[in-house]
Amino acid sequence: MMRLPLRQALVAILVGLAGGATGTARANASDLLDVLHANHTITDAQYARLKQQQALGEQKTVKPQALAEAPKSFTQLPRIDGYGQFDIPLAVSDASLLGSSTNLRRFYVHIHDQIAPSWAYSTTFGYFSGKTYFVGADIRYRGFRHLTVTGGYFKEPFSLSYLTSPKNLLFPERPLPVMALSPGKKIGVQMATHGDRWTLAAGIFGGGYNQTATSGVVGRWGESVRATVTPWRTAGSLWELGASYAWRRADSSRREVFGYLPESFVVGTRLATTSSIRHVTSFSTRGLETLLQTHAMAVQSEYLMTRVHRADAPTLTFPGWYVQASLALTGEQRHYSPGMGTLGGITPRHTVSQGGWGAWELAARYSTLDLNSGDISGGQERNASFGVNWYPEKPLKFMFDAIRILPLHGGPHPRQDSTIIMARLQAAY
Repeated sequence: MMRLPLRQALVAILVGLAGGATGTARANASDLLDVLHANHTITDAQYARLKQQQALGEQKTVKPQALAEAPKSFTQLPRIDGYGQFDIPLAVSDASLLGSSTNLRRFYVHIHDQIAPSWAYSTTFGYFSGKTYFVGADIRYRGFRHLTVTGGYFKEPFSLSYLTSPKNLLFPERPLPVMALSPGKKIGVQMATHGDRWTLAAGIFGGGYNQTATSGVVGRWGESVRATVTPWRTAGSLWELGASYAWRRADSSRREVFGYLPESFVVGTRLATTSSIRHVTSFSTRGLETLLQTHAMAVQSEYLMTRVHRADAPTLTFPGWYVQASLALTGEQRHYSPGMGTLGGITPRHTVSQGGWGAWELAARYSTLDLNSGDISGGQERNASFGVNWYPEKPLKFMFDAIRILPLHGGPHPRQDSTIIMARLQAAY
């Protein structure tokens, strides 16, 4: 009476083993089939059917096993993300001087992935002012404990604001002194390490990726270093201090220009800018930074000073600083990366698609840049900015900003003042 149920149970088990097992389990199932058939526990028809199912199961697992054992580079596409920023001028006083234009500020395509356990790469392409250009590319090695080696074309380690991604900025543009005095992106090699409460990054850099050799002109090179420490850090609060230093030898043309647009790309005129400074041998920039963040409120400030050394002429000094504050009315907080010493963006807690209001953020900033030194009169510019940022969804950001340019001291536009009101639409993917 028990033989039929036992036979049926064995057949059911063997069907499962033959169709779904792999490796050792499948080999054991094949041996068991042979023994049961020899002892007449299963019929010839059952034996043939089970053998056929086992063969089909082996064929189905060949491809998944081969893919699992194949290198990752042949089985997985790289990660692709990016964002676009569209700027709209709402009002510009003295537009005849500054100009005024709606523009696609940035459209970035970021391709990145890990190609081996300790190796990763990143490449970014951009579109601006009707032209496609190369934003950056680097290869990183993380095989050493708490040490990352990076090579390629990327940002030099300098300034909290400059290392913040453009999509995570509090205002549409970085503060004026940061953009005018920071060393920018270069081709080079960098080593970076960190602890629980500190970071340190240093590198040696050459020129830009699109520079070509010119007869009689020897390219320049430089070095940069940045260190940060967080003496106070609790859940939802932190205090960060940092210092940066960048030095660069001038190329053999010995000419440099310093200046930038007034914290908005809807206008096209630099108000504070030097003429071409001649006989430059080298220049260096020092920076101090601090960030105080307590839950939904944050205050950030930096001081920068560039010294321009000239042959047979006095050294020039160009200082600048800013302070900015933000308050998330809906309670969100910007993410701080302790391993990199950088700030991220805001992620709304209750999005519009979930029935909420998204995230709302108020912002204020004061910045100043003094390009008057010795025989150079580039002007002193002071800007006061106010803004409201709305994040209806995680990938979307709307910015509304007013920039008041106070009367300039000296420079090519003395006593010039202006007001810029603009909006930005940002979408990430």
